[in-house]
Amino acid sequence: MTRPMLTFADIVQGLNRFRSRYDAIDVFADDVRELAEGTPVLGLALDPQNPNHGVFHSRDGNAYALALFPDRGILRLSRLHQPEATQAGDPALVGAFAGAVAGTVLAAKNKKGEGAAVGLLLGLLVGAAFEPRASSPHAPQRIFTMRFDPLSREWQAYDGGLVTWAANELFLPA
Repeated sequence: MTRPMLTFADIVQGLNRFRSRYDAIDVFADDVRELAEGTPVLGLALDPQNPNHGVFHSRDGNAYALALFPDRGILRLSRLHQPEATQAGDPALVGAFAGAVAGTVLAAKNKKGEGAAVGLLLGLLVGAAFEPRASSPHAPQRIFTMRFDPLSREWQAYDGGLVTWAANELFLPA
């Protein structure tokens, strides 16, 4: 039996679940079909200055900032209000992105190992600081742990035994 996986469309759906409260979603890169299988990501334009960043244009016409964190095994999609100019198709960029993807997927697999997180498709929504006036980078941010159900193709609140682990592993402070 093949392991259930997320698609970019699923990740966008998760980010849009609470549209006004959260600006980003973090997921393990090895849970994303396009990244784990090395298939092209349709709608992705790469940042020529950084192969770990790009802009993903979803089918619904919205644009999202994409960031890979190879050392953490994390893919982050963030809502973009004004899409940035990016390039697509440059073979050097595509190759650099493929290398970043491979490293990020490997880090995610190593992080999860053979433990309880294998088979769970977890995501962490990340929002603004609780205090609107809090300009400190250490101000607590709003986070929400979710689990993707591959049968219904829907995100659900996750309050299982891995909440603390998922929050610690997936959360990347702004």
